[in-house]
Amino acid sequence: MRCLGLHVHSIHSRANSTMGFLRNLRRCPAKLKETAYITLVRSTLDYAASIWDPHLAKDCDLLEKLQRLSARFVKGDYRTTSSVSQMLHDLGWCDLKDRRRDFRLALLYKIVTGHVAINPHQIGLVAADNRTRANRIQIEGNRSIFDWATLLICSVSDRNQLPAAVVEQENPTAFKAQLASRLPHAITHYHQ
Repeated sequence: MRCLGLHVHSIHSRANSTMGFLRNLRRCPAKLKETAYITLVRSTLDYAASIWDPHLAKDCDLLEKLQRLSARFVKGDYRTTSSVSQMLHDLGWCDLKDRRRDFRLALLYKIVTGHVAINPHQIGLVAADNRTRANRIQIEGNRSIFDWATLLICSVSDRNQLPAAVVEQENPTAFKAQLASRLPHAITHYHQ
């Protein structure tokens, strides 16, 4: 658990350092600042996030605060009376936790459907009892925190709540499109 927290702090530190460098763009147009943030900062926060997705509120908040500060930077509005939530809405940025959820679900889809070279049975994924609902999966046996726990524990529960029309898609692109149409704040643009 402690290792995950250290990893989150390391990622935050790298992204925050890059954000500090981007402050050199403070007089540039908002679109340029947004592009720089997405390319240099958010890409650091998203990289392999489906695996290291934090589960402690303090770690999630640490990352969200950086995005909120970045929204102020892009909008050029640091007034205490301004709504950062409105800025995020205007920019079309969803919460980072929602992005990580979508990344986890996309990776789990690829594992279950054989689109990646990870055998679901080797990491403890099996089909659930189909008496309640088809296409459900479950975690078999006792899995440790270092053994795909973040991906499995959070994602299996999220996946099993999705409608069959989403999980039965034939390819990752179609799955992501269905996911975006069904979940609030789902990411509409993914990198393959």
